[in-house]
Amino acid sequence: MRHFPLFFVAFICALLPVIGADTKDETHRVRVSLDNGSRLVGTTDQVALDVDLGFERLEIPIQRVQRVDRIVGAQDARHRVHFVNGDVLTGRLMQDSFDLDASFDSVSLPSDLISGIDILDSHAELTVQKGLLLHLSFDCDEDKEILDQSSFDQDMHAEGIKFALVDKRGRVAVFAGRSKINVAHDDSLCPRNLTIGGWLCPTQAARTYEVIAAKTHPGSWDGGYGLYYYPDNTVYFFVNGYHATYVQAKLTLDRWSHVMGVCDDDSIRIYVDGNLIQQASVNQVAASESGNKNMTGGVTRHVDTPLCLGADNSHESWNGLLDDFVLFNRSLDDNEIRSLYRAGGGSDQNPLDSLPPSSLPNPEGAHEDAK
Repeated sequence: MRHFPLFFVAFICALLPVIGADTKDETHRVRVSLDNGSRLVGTTDQVALDVDLGFERLEIPIQRVQRVDRIVGAQDARHRVHFVNGDVLTGRLMQDSFDLDASFDSVSLPSDLISGIDILDSHAELTVQKGLLLHLSFDCDEDKEILDQSSFDQDMHAEGIKFALVDKRGRVAVFAGRSKINVAHDDSLCPRNLTIGGWLCPTQAARTYEVIAAKTHPGSWDGGYGLYYYPDNTVYFFVNGYHATYVQAKLTLDRWSHVMGVCDDDSIRIYVDGNLIQQASVNQVAASESGNKNMTGGVTRHVDTPLCLGADNSHESWNGLLDDFVLFNRSLDDNEIRSLYRAGGGSDQNPLDSLPPSSLPNPEGAHEDAK
């Protein structure tokens, strides 16, 4: 007979009322990973996971779950269930299958082939969802790949990205040295209108032009769109090339700022902490130049290169922290920009939360949690 410490039994007893509550009839957006490397995104109307803890069998509401991971090397196919509130339980999935409405069909996936389940609507706390093409929340473990939290599930590759835990923001991505994320080219990333940005905290002054996020020709930065950082602590948002149409705003080292660039059919705008800083009319001559694709009929001459975050192989790398990076296929209005800023912890009374030097991760050991 197995015996468990009293504190562990007490923990489970305290958790039971929470686990058993609020099993409402609703759908959830999920990503299911399979043993063969397949990954399916869709919705499920299953309200709970049937999990055997070894001493207790529980029906865990999916709305309480952030993700489920199979324990590598476990002989009895055990999984870890990560809760939204940070709790973790280990057990076996007892249901025979997991039902998913994918874009191509409704499927029933055998539980013994499932290596992981991500509950996407537990990750995304964005107050604006319409037109969302890409959302990187970075709410993942050090050894897990970075995943797009939008319904597009964009394909990407990360190199040298570390993570840090920062007060008020939780887990964030650390860019230092040559770390970068490349989001593979897809026509969805070339919209007629767009909004791009997120929470930025530069941790080192720029030495030259540095890529924060750009989908443009490497080296020349001709065509496309992007955000870059300049030595005077200025962030620029551009379309059709860094020299064509751009707007700019000042940032402060070691301090979080919510930066958003917006492009519509006539102009581009840059916002910092919910406030419009600068706008400019799009250079129609630059927009009509040949050599790049005008895929949408809009003002942006798109290119078929990856969307690069942190570096593009031709310029100095950006050094800083990034959180809740987003790309929309439309131009968000002032109220929507302000809504994203406030939902991310910003306020009119305290627009910038500074970070004391001790809270910033060391680039040489950036994987360590920042206190």
